[in-house]
Amino acid sequence: MAELVSDADATKLAAQARAIERFGAVLATLDGVALPADEPDALKRMKRGAALHGVMAARGCRRDDDLRTMAREWVRGMLEATYPLEKAASRAHFANAGDRALCKTLNECYDAAAAWAADDLVPALGLVPPENSSDEQRPSADAPPAAVPEAEAKRLIQEA
Repeated sequence: MAELVSDADATKLAAQARAIERFGAVLATLDGVALPADEPDALKRMKRGAALHGVMAARGCRRDDDLRTMAREWVRGMLEATYPLEKAASRAHFANAGDRALCKTLNECYDAAAAWAADDLVPALGLVPPENSSDEQRPSADAPPAAVPEAEAKRLIQEA
């Protein structure tokens, strides 16, 4: 007998399926990148996240916690594993062959993970993004500088 699903549950299941499907593209951003073996914990996290993705892609998402764990493990592992690569390229001032291409790939991975989290993970978990989150605490380029108190202005003039 078929199980009846409410519209809200159907919407959530569809959002979860979309998040799982689209996470595959995030995983693929690091295809071909040789991650450092001296970061075994980071690599284990990435493998755990990727394994969870594989299970959920095959069977579906059973719980929100599985989706959270998949994202947390892979993203944390990815950040820990890629940091030494980015740091080495930066310290060498991108002089070594492939440094710029590597950093471009890493930036694409970071951007893909951030976009996936905002566009797919947040809705799949039923979270509400903060209003105007992209404009938060960012002054306009046309905004005048903050006013200096009169006493501070007098002190600065006298010191000059």
